[in-house]
Amino acid sequence: MNTIKINDVEYVSTRDIERAYGLSRNKCWKILQSLDELEFITIVRLRYYPVTLIEAKFSSL
Repeated sequence: MNTIKINDVEYVSTRDIERAYGLSRNKCWKILQSLDELEFITIVRLRYYPVTLIEAKFSSL
């Protein structure tokens, strides 16, 4: 996964999450919506989520 680092926190885009875990856009979005703390930043209309949060949630798939 390609990541960007902002203030010592690594972020990954929704596109990279979809590719890394082989998910459709719809399935990925449903999982992201189920997160208790939906922390993300938006850069050029693409959402980026903290890598640690994503790895914790998606590793159980």
